[in-house]
Amino acid sequence: MQSRGGTETRTGGAGRATATGSTAGSASGQLDRSWLAPAAVALARRPELWPATLRQLVSLAEPGWWRHAPRLPLPSPAYLRFRLVTAYGDPTASPAPGDVVTYLGWCRDERRRGRARSRHGFRNAPGRALAGR
Repeated sequence: MQSRGGTETRTGGAGRATATGSTAGSASGQLDRSWLAPAAVALARRPELWPATLRQLVSLAEPGWWRHAPRLPLPSPAYLRFRLVTAYGDPTASPAPGDVVTYLGWCRDERRRGRARSRHGFRNAPGRALAGR
C-alpha cells in the first residue's frame, strides 16, 4: 500500500492503483457510483469513444433501468461487482477514469476487428472446414 495525497492506495489488477478511501459497495448491497462523474468527464474529452460508450450502455443496461433511481442505463449491481472483482480483485474498488476510457477503446477496437474479419471472410461458419486444412 502507498499513500497518495493523504489517500491510501493499493495496487489493483495489472498494476493499477485504486483508492481504498472510495468504495463501490456497501453493506446494504448498493454500489457507490461516485466514480461515474469523473469517468463521464474523461469520456466527454474523447468524442471518438462516444459511439462505443452508447453501445456498451445499451448492451449492459439492466432491464427496466428507467423504472428505478438513478434513471441511468447502468449494469446490474451484481454484474458490476463481478467486473470489479475480475478487473481489480475487489468488489468494492472504484474504477479509475483512465481504466473506463481504456475499456471503451478496447470495445471499439474489438468491434472494428470483428467487422473487418467478417468483411474479409475470416469467420468460420459452423460446418465449414478451416481454409488450408
